[in-house]
Amino acid sequence: MRKLTDQELARFEEHGYVVARGFFDGTSFLDQTSAEIETLGKVFDASFSMPEATGRLEKMAGPIRGKFYDALRYLVTLNQLASAEALTGVSRQLGLQLPAVMKSYNIRMDMPSEDNRLFHWHQDITYLLGSLNSLTYWIPFGPVGAMHGSVEVVSGSHKEGMLPVRYTRDGTPPSNKSMSPTDLVLVNEPTENGEVVEADRGDLVVFSQFILHRSVPNRSDKVRWTAQVRHADLAEPEFVAAGYPWGDVTNIYHTNYLAEARLK
Repeated sequence: MRKLTDQELARFEEHGYVVARGFFDGTSFLDQTSAEIETLGKVFDASFSMPEATGRLEKMAGPIRGKFYDALRYLVTLNQLASAEALTGVSRQLGLQLPAVMKSYNIRMDMPSEDNRLFHWHQDITYLLGSLNSLTYWIPFGPVGAMHGSVEVVSGSHKEGMLPVRYTRDGTPPSNKSMSPTDLVLVNEPTENGEVVEADRGDLVVFSQFILHRSVPNRSDKVRWTAQVRHADLAEPEFVAAGYPWGDVTNIYHTNYLAEARLK
C-alpha cells in the first residue's frame, strides 16, 4: 500500500495539509464504495445512478433525500475504508501512535449551486474534538477544484492552535449537544482567500484538524461526491487525560483540554 513520501510528509508539516496524488491507484476502495452508494440510491429511486445523480437527487423530496444522506455513513465499504491499513498507516507516518477511527466519518454529496449547505471558515477540532494531532482524510470520487467545488485552506494555520469561537445561539450549549456549523463561528475570520485544493479521483487529501478551511461551491453540473474519515490518537497525552472526548458526545464549552491548544 502506498505511503506518503518524505516530500509529502514535509509538506504536511509545513502547510498542515497534503494531496497524495494517485494514492488509491491500483486499489478497489473507491469503486466498491461507489457501487454501494449506487445500490443504496436505488432503495430510494430505482433509476438512481451516480453519473446521473444530479437529476435524480433534485427530484427527491427533501425528507427522502435527507434519509439517503444520513444512510450513507452506514455503508460497509466506508467503514472498511475508515479502518483500513491504507489510512491507519498514513496516520502513523504523521505521528499518531495509536490511530483510532472517530465517529464522524461520512460521505458528502454536494449539489451544484446549493451554497446554503456549504461550511463557513472553521477548524474541525472545534466541532469534533479528538486528539491534538487528529487528522481529517478528505477523499474525492471525482475532480475537485474551483469548478466542481472543493475545500479552501489557509496554509500553515494549523500552527496557530485552536482559534477563538463564539456561540451563535442564546444561553450556553448543554454538554451533550453536538455542535453544528451554524452553532459556532470564528471570532475573527480570514480577510484573504486561501488555497483551493485541486485533486482527482484516486487522490488522498489529508489535513490537520487545526487547519482553517471552508467549502468551495460546486459550479459544475454534477454532484461532487467526497468521503471524510477522521482519525484520533488514543495515546496522545492531552486526549488521554481529558477522557477521550469526541464532538458527538460533548463540546468545547464543557471540556478544558483544548484551552491549552490555543497557545501551541
